[in-house]
Parts: sequence; C-alpha cells; structure tokens
Amino acid sequence: MSFRYKSALLSLVSMGLIYAWYFTLLVIHFRTGHPFNPVSHLIGTIVLLAVVQILGHILIVGTSSDKYDAMDERERGFDRRATQVGYYVLIVGALLGIGTLHLGFSGPMVGDAVLFAIVFAECTRQGMFLFAHHRAA
Repeated sequence: MSFRYKSALLSLVSMGLIYAWYFTLLVIHFRTGHPFNPVSHLIGTIVLLAVVQILGHILIVGTSSDKYDAMDERERGFDRRATQVGYYVLIVGALLGIGTLHLGFSGPMVGDAVLFAIVFAECTRQGMFLFAHHRAA
C-alpha cells in the first residue's frame, strides 16, 4: 500500500468513527434531553481527531518507503475525481443542512447539520480516493 492510500484510509476511519461518536451523543442529547455541552464536546472531538491523525500519520510515515515520492499522474487523477465528487456532496449537504431551518431546527442544530455535511463530504472524498486507488491496483 502506498503512503497516500494509508493516509486516506486513516483519515476515513478516524473521521468516521470519531464523528459517529459525536453525532450519536448529539442525537441522544436531542432525543432524551440528557445534559450535554455540545461546544465542549465538539472541541474535544476535534482535539481527539487531531491527536489520532497526527499519531497515525507519524506511524504511517515510519512504515512507508514512498513517503517522499511526488504524486504521480494516476494518483493526481484519483485525487481530482475524489475532490470533485466530495465537492458536490458538500454543496448538496450544506444546502440540505441550511434547509433544516425551514423544518424548525434551532441555530445550533442547523450548524450541526452543516457540520455533518462537511464530515460526510470529506469521508466521501477519502472513500472515493480509496475506491479509485483500489480499483486501479
């Protein structure tokens, strides 16, 4: 596996799991009214994601022999296509997230819906890169 493949896999798995935990607790809070401070929880989620990403990338750099190689034309194409798909997912998701305002959502809930769209779009981008990379191998 190449360095970029491992990096995309780390990003996809860590973002998926950490933000799934965040949004699960958020839904439980809105459904049950359980006391919860979403701002401190979001900051903790971001810090945890940063720590996992940094430590994971340090581990990946230590085990990859192609870490200094420039992206070849094939990987640039994978990245371009994945970014294009992720961008469309982001635009649609952000518009749907903002559209929740018409459903009676409060301001923080709309912000969380837009955050979900951003996280989903980035996971889609990483997943598309992995799919294209795996398919070409």
